[in-house]
Amino acid sequence: MGFAEGVKKYGRGNWRKGFPEHELCDSLLGHLAAHLSGEMIDPDSATGATHLDKVLCNALMLNQQARQHVPRVAPTHDTEGFNLKTGFNREGVHRMHDDKDPLCNCPMCR
Repeated sequence: MGFAEGVKKYGRGNWRKGFPEHELCDSLLGHLAAHLSGEMIDPDSATGATHLDKVLCNALMLNQQARQHVPRVAPTHDTEGFNLKTGFNREGVHRMHDDKDPLCNCPMCR
């Protein structure tokens, strides 16, 4: 059901172009968390797909990309929305930290 929804939304076979690995993982984990919290049907689904349908689709796409050695695309932002190079988020707020952060490239951490 998840792939059928993708065909309607993105076109047949679009997933074969590849996705940044972190996006697939974020989607997979988000749908798994929603399922574990008791939400069965994805409210964003136009076809009534369950969160587990989407977990399976994401897992299959991740596996296929790994088998085809599709290069991983590094994320540009951390899980809290801060740019990994500058340390700032989209609102211009800098990530606060007390010691050197290996993920941050701000003057404080360099």
